[in-house]
Amino acid sequence: MPMMSMDMLIGLQVAGMALFVSLAVTGFARLGGLGDIPDHRSSHSRMTPTAGGLGIMAGVGSAILIAAVFHQDRIFAQPGTAEKLASFLSVTFAVSFLGLVDDRYILRARFKFGLILALSALGVGTIGSVTMLPFRTDHLYLLWWSGLGGTILWLFTVTNAVNFVDGINGLFASSLGIASAGLCALALSVGAPVTALMTGSLAGALFGFLPYNFRPRAAVFAGDCGALGAAFLYAGSVLFLVHEQPELRLLYAGPLLIMPLLADVLITLLRKPFKRIGFLAPHRSHLYQRWARKRGGHIGVSIIYALLSLLMVALVHQAHMRGTLGSMSGLGLVAGLFVAAYLARAATLPN
Repeated sequence: MPMMSMDMLIGLQVAGMALFVSLAVTGFARLGGLGDIPDHRSSHSRMTPTAGGLGIMAGVGSAILIAAVFHQDRIFAQPGTAEKLASFLSVTFAVSFLGLVDDRYILRARFKFGLILALSALGVGTIGSVTMLPFRTDHLYLLWWSGLGGTILWLFTVTNAVNFVDGINGLFASSLGIASAGLCALALSVGAPVTALMTGSLAGALFGFLPYNFRPRAAVFAGDCGALGAAFLYAGSVLFLVHEQPELRLLYAGPLLIMPLLADVLITLLRKPFKRIGFLAPHRSHLYQRWARKRGGHIGVSIIYALLSLLMVALVHQAHMRGTLGSMSGLGLVAGLFVAAYLARAATLPN
């Protein structure tokens, strides 16, 4: 069997394993455990179980474990990758456990963000920092401290940003699941097996969670346990991709694939001071929340974000085939278009 066909088959096995484990564990988790009691910033009106994140992380862990046992030689051919992945997964599960504790006890925001920042630094320590940015036809080489700080900031920002958009049914899991599947396909095409393993298992686990959540009245939420853990794993997989294929200028694929989520979160945060809302204060002013209130439901908005994610997958793969994925100006152009679209749509929505 050709190598690409075998790699694709392994990828399907990994994703399938993650999907069915996530589907099963989430089904059990909805029967008991923690519950999300609505408050002034919630987008739902009834108490809903929040243990779905356990299903997501169980799906990821079981799929990676099985792949490591049966396909070790193919996936971990590059020396040191198995140890790096094991270390990073340990940090990822620590982030997810932090989210589980927050789901139960509601940690203070500053304390929680401080721990996520520390875990982000620990995660970078297990993989290594980004040392160069794709620029024109070559790379822009970074000073060690700027590369280290920027890489920690990437993990920290993505982890929190994805958690912030986990506010309406189906949005977080569908958008991040599609982005993860797109990154998995890219990793398979360039020969980055560890990245493909991470993102394939993540996509499968998120899609296994969706049947319980992507509905007008969600049966279970992912909670911070699922959102933080899944986001941290996605952000880390981008770093693994860069380290597995450092010369292929693939770094910008990571932010591009989740641009719909990043644009919503980052612009909302920048607008908070102008609305006299504390930077860390809870709120319901995200574009997706305002849009869902205007529509009177969650599903339509989540579908729009999922379609935007599919658009970004197509754009990233076209850019890769044309050799323009490493364009910094292209990244800026896409970000600018999303900012303009955000501001245009936000202007038509009630606060």
